[in-house]
Amino acid sequence: MAPPPKRRSFTWPTILVSVVAAGVSLFVFTRPDPPIHVDVVRVQKGEVRELVPAAAAGVVMAERRVTVRAELAGTVALVAKRAGDRVEAGEVIVRFSSDELDARAAQARANTEAAQVLVEVAVDRQTIADKAHERSKKLKERGAISATDLERVEAEARAAKLGVDKAKSAVTQARAAERLARVLLQRATVTAPFGGVLQDVTAELGVQVAPGTALFDLIDDARVTVEVPVDEADVPKISVGQTVLIRVSGRRDDPIRGKVDFIPPAMGRSSAAPSLEASLQARDRALYVHVAPEDPAGLRVGSAVDAEFLVRRRDDVLWVPTQVVMGRGMTRAVYRVEDGRARRVTFEPGLTSWERTEVLGGLEAGDVVVSSLDDKRLEDRARVAHDAAKPDAHAESTSP
Repeated sequence: MAPPPKRRSFTWPTILVSVVAAGVSLFVFTRPDPPIHVDVVRVQKGEVRELVPAAAAGVVMAERRVTVRAELAGTVALVAKRAGDRVEAGEVIVRFSSDELDARAAQARANTEAAQVLVEVAVDRQTIADKAHERSKKLKERGAISATDLERVEAEARAAKLGVDKAKSAVTQARAAERLARVLLQRATVTAPFGGVLQDVTAELGVQVAPGTALFDLIDDARVTVEVPVDEADVPKISVGQTVLIRVSGRRDDPIRGKVDFIPPAMGRSSAAPSLEASLQARDRALYVHVAPEDPAGLRVGSAVDAEFLVRRRDDVLWVPTQVVMGRGMTRAVYRVEDGRARRVTFEPGLTSWERTEVLGGLEAGDVVVSSLDDKRLEDRARVAHDAAKPDAHAESTSP
C-alpha cells in the first residue's frame, strides 16, 4: 500500500503575506477615485442682454472711396504723394507734362484776341455803312439819287451788320476753344477730390499713360460705415437706430458702439446681383445692414469685424456665464457643486447672449457652478475639488 499523502502545513509567515495581499487588493478596488480639479464661478446678479449676432464677419467700408483716373493722354511729370500719405481736398497728387497744352492755351488766347479785333473792324464798317444809308435816304427824298443807288447802299449796310454778327460769332468760338484749352491744361494737374488717405498711388514718374489709366486710390477714412450681414431669420429683430456692438481683433473686450443706419429693401448684395432673380439663384440669404459707428477711430477700412445687435436687456437679474451652460432650447443645465460633488441641475433660462444667460428659476444667487467642462471624467455626482469661486471673467464692459 502507498503511504498516505502528507497534510500541507501553513506557517504564520505564509498566512501573514496572504492577509496583507488581500488587504491591498481590497483597498485598490474599493478606494474612491481622486476628485476632479475644476474651475468654478458663482451665480450672481447683474445685466443680461439679448443679442443677435451677425451671420458672418462685417466689413468696414469708407463712405467715400474713389479711384482717380487720367482724363487725357500724357507723360507723368510729377508724383507729389505716395501710398499712405494723408491729403487735403484740392491738393496736387499727379501732374502731367503740359508744354503742348500750354502752347495750345496760348494759341487759343491769341485767337480770341484776334477775333475781338475783327469785331471792332466789323463794327466800324457797320457804322460807316449805316451813315451812308442815312445820307442816301435823304438824297433819295430830294431826288438826288436813284432808287437803285439807295438799294445798293442798303445792301451794304445789311452786309456790314452781318459782318459784325459773324465776327462776334468768331469771338464766341475762340473763347470756347480757349476754355477747352484751359480745361485740358487743368486736367494735366490731378488733385484730391476730397480729404483722406491715399490707399495706393499707381502713377509713375516719366511713364506715358492713356486716358482711363488709374492714377491713385483715395479713401475718406474719417467717415466709415460697417456692412454687417444679418441672417434672414433675424431680420425682424433689426431696426434703424438700433444699438450695435462692434468688436475688432485685439480689443474684443472693448466694443465700439454704433447705430443701424440703413436697412436695404432686398436680400443679398446689390453689387453682386444685378437683378432679384440672380440674387435668388445665388442663394445669398443675408441682409447687408449698414451700421454707423460712434467712434470710427479704431476701425480700419477693409478690415473684418464681429457685430452684435442689441435687442433687449434686463438689469439686476440672476445670470451665469453662457460657457458653463449645457443643453439647448429651454432644456439648460449646469454642474452645481454640492458637498464636494458635481450635481447636474437643470434651470429655466431667460435672455441669452454669447456671454451671459439669464436664470429664471432652478438656481440661486451664490450657487457655485463648474466653469471648466472639458474634462471627460466630469459627470453627475462626480467628486470635484476647486479653489474659491471667481467672478465672471467675461463680464460685458459698458452698457450701451
